[in-house]
Amino acid sequence: MVAMCPDEDARREILRCLLDSIAFAERIAPGAWAVTLFPNGFRLNVGPVEALTCVCESWPFPNSENGPPILKILTQGAIPESMVSASAREADELEIRPANYKSVALPQHAVAMTADDAVRLREWFDELRDAHHQYIKLALQTPSGRARTNTAFKRTHSPGLVEYARAVCEQPTEPSPPIEGADEPASDGEERPEYFEGRPISIQTTRYERRPAARRACLSHHGYLCAACGFSFGRTYGAVAEHYIQVHHLNPVASIGFDAAVNPVAEMRPLCANCHAVAHFRSPPYSIDEIKAFLNQEPNHE
Repeated sequence: MVAMCPDEDARREILRCLLDSIAFAERIAPGAWAVTLFPNGFRLNVGPVEALTCVCESWPFPNSENGPPILKILTQGAIPESMVSASAREADELEIRPANYKSVALPQHAVAMTADDAVRLREWFDELRDAHHQYIKLALQTPSGRARTNTAFKRTHSPGLVEYARAVCEQPTEPSPPIEGADEPASDGEERPEYFEGRPISIQTTRYERRPAARRACLSHHGYLCAACGFSFGRTYGAVAEHYIQVHHLNPVASIGFDAAVNPVAEMRPLCANCHAVAHFRSPPYSIDEIKAFLNQEPNHE
């Protein structure tokens, strides 16, 4: 998920959309939904059909020069006029197409949107939420109108992705009915329970703009080795990842002020995902030298 969507706010918003859809499906038909993880994204299926899909076509290891992840949301009924207008206005970012799944009444639509802007994604998803929930509701009903009790996709269900989404979105975990067969029994013979919840929590965030040109200038000068540990994606994974590394602002973007000038050579450094995460374990971030000191300390074997 981090490689597919490097922007933390956008990644959290994608996962919030997923959890919102799961929560609604769980209330109607526990056990009749599943999340399938792919190398380049994931898909939520409800009953026999897809309901929400997020993929990155530029996988593996997207960077600022590749396309952003695409979030596709299935809806039933009329599309809000505000979304129709937004699609006409931002055709490169938002596309509405007819859909035709037999399990759901027409009209259906598949709404595809770029998912690199958390604020915009939240606005669009909230506009589509009622129509999306209506699609899920119909997909979870049998032809006789009863709630479905199963889905063929639970054999590929990824509980780890759901747990990760809840951790990222800081949602509490409470017991609820498990999805039968979604996971193998524990090695000690006891059943391993699954926990499903997803009460939507509204969180307002501010996204600070980052310029791709500044990233390119930083990497052109400093190269693609991690400035803290020396890790090279290219040496480890080969040509497919030789031009990937995260870029760290020595002074956090949120603290430098509105539309401030940034010197990519002096104020930015390439960091691998591990070192970048450690840098932000506190605010203000740990320095490069402090991270190097962590790496050089004696291991604790207790």
